[in-house]
Amino acid sequence: MHDLIQKASFLHKRCTSFLNQQVAPYLEKYGSFEVVGSYALDLMVWPDLDIQFKPNQEDAIQVIGELSKDLLKDENVKSIKLINFYKRPNTKFAAGICMMVHYLPIDDLEWKADIWIQNRETVQQTLARTQTWQALLEPSTRQLILKWKTRLLNDQNRVIKHGSQAVYEAILEKGHQSDSEIEAYLHAKLGDF
Repeated sequence: MHDLIQKASFLHKRCTSFLNQQVAPYLEKYGSFEVVGSYALDLMVWPDLDIQFKPNQEDAIQVIGELSKDLLKDENVKSIKLINFYKRPNTKFAAGICMMVHYLPIDDLEWKADIWIQNRETVQQTLARTQTWQALLEPSTRQLILKWKTRLLNDQNRVIKHGSQAVYEAILEKGHQSDSEIEAYLHAKLGDF
């Protein structure tokens, strides 16, 4: 377990540098942002960053275009994928636009930043849920979460879709502590993994 905590701390430290050098300068040019997810909770098991972005203009599509153009000029950006989840109502993802930015290896880590643009209500719900999870975290639940998130790493060494959220729900919201309870909850939420 100690190794998982060391890895999470290592990734968090490296992510802070990555955020400040590679992501924040671009986002601050076009608006404001809040970091959520495993970075905000200090529960990282792979180099991934989740961000709630608020454009400084009404026309979010125009901002996304300009931001994408700037990011694609960055020598470390490998690819950008845009998904409009407003047009995909039958999905587990919240409504909004997601810009998935994949980076070339930076100091041997291949980062991915998911930059979300969502309505105010969705953003407030996400931030409130993150704060609730932060308040519920204890050393024992942190270790348990890291163990289960590591078990959910796929063959690309990334947590399966919706895996982290399901683990947080099982342990922090439902209070499951035993492996059998957590596994049953995860199977119900995620299917086979």
